[in-house]
Amino acid sequence: MHDAYALQTRQADQAAMRIQRYSRWLSAVIPMLMMLLPLGLAWQWAELSADKIASLAGVRIGALQPWQRVAAFAVNMVPVAFIVFGLARLRTCFRHFACGSFFTPPTIRGLRGFAAAMFGSGLAGLVTPSLLSLVLTVANGPGQRQLVVNVHTGQLLMLLMASLVWIVAAVMARAAAIEEENTQFV
Repeated sequence: MHDAYALQTRQADQAAMRIQRYSRWLSAVIPMLMMLLPLGLAWQWAELSADKIASLAGVRIGALQPWQRVAAFAVNMVPVAFIVFGLARLRTCFRHFACGSFFTPPTIRGLRGFAAAMFGSGLAGLVTPSLLSLVLTVANGPGQRQLVVNVHTGQLLMLLMASLVWIVAAVMARAAAIEEENTQFV
């Protein structure tokens, strides 16, 4: 009986160490992603031709004015800004995991913050195509302006996954509260 308990404890310790190792690695990678996402978006809006932008946005445009590129970048930056904020919150969560703190309030707040930011990005992503089409076609002549309404499966999946992560964080908070309550009885 003692050997089975020792084996189970050793396996749990090894699993915790793997979580800590992966969490350290992820918390190191996240800052790079936080920089690359906005920089990649800026590069895209600076370098893509007007025809390619029109094709990606699903609109017809004449000449693309510099202010339209900047405004279109700003519109597209909103969902990315939510993602960058969410990654910062996720990094907090991973840093706590790396220290072996799995069910602590800061860890749970980090996970909830990530979920909320991803949900915000998903919502922003639902209105981005419409705002983008208005920005890109505002300089077109009367009758040539367009409004695009576009809902992608990816946006809906992001909302669903953000909701799932929020629920997991709520379950973790409940487990932490039960653990705290149980330690008071001992």
